[in-house]
Amino acid sequence: QHVSALNEVEAQFYTEFDYRLEAENMQMIYTNVMGSAWRHRVAVPKPYPELSSQYVLVMEMLPGEKLDLAIRRQWQAVAEARGMTLAQLERAEKERPAEDLTRAWFRQAMARFA
Repeated sequence: QHVSALNEVEAQFYTEFDYRLEAENMQMIYTNVMGSAWRHRVAVPKPYPELSSQYVLVMEMLPGEKLDLAIRRQWQAVAEARGMTLAQLERAEKERPAEDLTRAWFRQAMARFA
């Protein structure tokens, strides 16, 4: 279910986003993070606004796993740790408020970088 939600967000990006604005936002985030104590713990791709357009966002390529695959892998590990299948975990999590789920995932993700 969480991956399908990401697919829905991706579909919205294609219909509603202006990538020039996204490049500006990314530049602000990049500048703020790279100037902070987090710069050694968080990878933020550098945007290239001069190469971006309404329909194309150009940014630095960072090595790593696609976000939806990483999230699926993390949830699979959580399910296994609880003795559940991924489908069982997704059903159980549907019953919890979304903000609790987001906080839990964020804590887990940040723990990996601590």
